[in-house]
Formats: sequence, C-alpha cells, structure tokens
Amino acid sequence: MEQRGAAFLDGSRFDSEPHIDVPRHVSALRSSGWLMASIVVPLTGAVLAVSLLLPKTYSATATLVLEDPGSALQVRDAESSARQLATIQRLLTSRDVLSRAAERVPGETAVTLESKVSAKVDELANLVELRGRDRDPAGAAAIADQVTRTFLAARRSAQRRGFARVRQDLESALVRLRGEGTPDELRAIRQRLSELSVTEAATGDELSLAESAAVPTAPESPRPVQNAIFAFFGALFLAVLAALLRDVVAPRVSSPRQLRAVTGLRPLLVLPHGRRRRRAASQTREAYGALAASLRLGLSEDQRIILVTSPH
Repeated sequence: MEQRGAAFLDGSRFDSEPHIDVPRHVSALRSSGWLMASIVVPLTGAVLAVSLLLPKTYSATATLVLEDPGSALQVRDAESSARQLATIQRLLTSRDVLSRAAERVPGETAVTLESKVSAKVDELANLVELRGRDRDPAGAAAIADQVTRTFLAARRSAQRRGFARVRQDLESALVRLRGEGTPDELRAIRQRLSELSVTEAATGDELSLAESAAVPTAPESPRPVQNAIFAFFGALFLAVLAALLRDVVAPRVSSPRQLRAVTGLRPLLVLPHGRRRRRAASQTREAYGALAASLRLGLSEDQRIILVTSPH
C-alpha cells in the first residue's frame, strides 16, 4: 500500500462482491496517466500528421432534374420515373460519355475520369447528382460540368436522330399512300406526324441541368481536425482498456477497499503517513493505540503470537 501500513487478523477472508468496483477503476486510470498519455498522444499526433501530409481532394456536384412533361400523350408513373432516373445514372458515367467529356477536359482520359466521377439519384426528388473529384478545385467543377453537359448533348442528339428516323419513315409511308391509300390511312399518318411533333417538343425539355457545379472552397478529404478527433477518442478507448488490463494483471493497491479485494484480508487499521513529522507522530501514536486495543479484542486466549512483517 502506498505510504500506508495495515494490520490484519489472519483467517478473515473477503467474499468478492458481484458489482463493478468503480473507485478501483478510477484509481487505476489515475495511476496509469503516463501509460494512457503514451498511447493517446502518439496515435493522435500520427493521424494528424498523416492527414496534413496527404494530398487534398476537392469535390464539386452538378445536378440534373427530370421534369414531368405534363402531356396527355405521355403519362409517367412513379415506377417509370425511378427506372428512367436509374438509367440516366448509369449512362452518366458510361465509357462513351466519359470519352467525349475527356476530349474537352485538359489532361484527362476516359480511364482517369472513371475514378473521378460518380452519380447518385435523389430518393426524394427527380434529381440525379454527378460528383466530380480532383486535386484542383476548379478542375473538380470542370469535370462535373463537362461530363453533365456532354451527357445532355449526347442524349438530345440521340433523341433528335430517333425522332428524325421515325419522321422519315412516316413521311415515306405518306408518300406511298397518296396514290393508293385510303383517306383514313392518310389521316392516320398525318395524325401520327402531328403527335410526333408534340412528343418531340415535350421530350426535349424533360431532362435539364438544374444546377451547375460550383468551385469548392474546402477540400473533401483529408480533414485533419475531424480525423484527429476520431483518432483521439479511438486512442483514448484503447488507453482505458490498457490501463484496466494493467490493473487486472498487476494491481496497485491504494486504498483499504482495494487491498481487501486483492488479498481477501480485512484490515484492522490503516496507519497514517503524513509529511509533517509532529502531526504524523501524533496520529501514529493514536493509530498504534487503536491497533493494540483491536488486537486485545480480536485475539483469543490461545492466540498469543503476532507476526510483524515490516515497520509499516
């Protein structure tokens, strides 16, 4: 026991209690301050240093919106909208789109863009977000904008070609039917041409750029402060486990309660130890007097031998 002495009655054993000894754990943590500091400080400092040395990565996001055409000829339910949004998400990062976008972004190829772009569908709205990443903030915004605009241009071009083929087929059929077709057939072809024009006008505006990518002002990663905070709490958890494990393997006794729990012996009296000699001498005399009285009461007539192991 640190700076204290204790006297025992041999044979009295302590039955361990089935509860957590909070004072003992608190004392173990206090006595293991240097051990905990040697774990927390190096780990936190290492994570902070690595975070500061890692290259910064910036992120910029461009947003596409899929609008409801609101036409009686084209009705879209929730399932078809979700399916169309998922298709747009996949096509946004396709190799063909990335190859075309890489031609307009200096220093990029389709392979490098694959690791720098990602698309996500908003679950609560008809929005598709395309995120571009780069070590340069302006480069991240340029990647997101260029890939998005390239996809929109390619989509509109493909839609125009598709409508042009259908229109050409209908006009060819109309020419053939003028000589040998009935008025009803001619009327049906003209009706389909009219509906095609309406559908083409409505389809051209259903997908548009809702928000361009803004140049980021702060890096997405690494985040030294956040990483250091997480590392601090993680290292603190490990340090607490190490201190408690040390107390279990090599317990340090600093109170009568801990001494009783470790040895199973009940202290009769704890001898004081003070820095001031006069006060310590007075307290010691009183303690030895109380010890002598306890021994007289505790010893039986046949028990006359007392073993003194040390002056304390």
